[in-house]
Amino acid sequence: MEKKIICFHHNDRDGLVSAAIVKQYFTSEYDITAYMFIPISVNYTDPLEDYLKPYNPDDIEMIYIVDYSLSNVADVAFADKYKDRLVWIDHHLTSIQLQNTYEGLKEIP
Repeated sequence: MEKKIICFHHNDRDGLVSAAIVKQYFTSEYDITAYMFIPISVNYTDPLEDYLKPYNPDDIEMIYIVDYSLSNVADVAFADKYKDRLVWIDHHLTSIQLQNTYEGLKEIP
């Protein structure tokens, strides 16, 4: 069974570019015959957890969140739930402040 690499990215230009960079990293670091890279364009209206409903959580190797602020309690809980296989990359000041506010987010690379 193929393991999944999920890449949540904001649905704007810098989000698309960020996802493309993660995909480039993925193709250079992973055996692309054993893993499937899945970019998921997200907005701020639906919880991140909802986007994973079609996937078996046991099949998800890694989750990247790029150019996306964890802006609500559900997304912070999502990040805490998957923190052992999550990388969060965001350039927004609100994200940096949020990471200093919630103890669980400090553990996320």
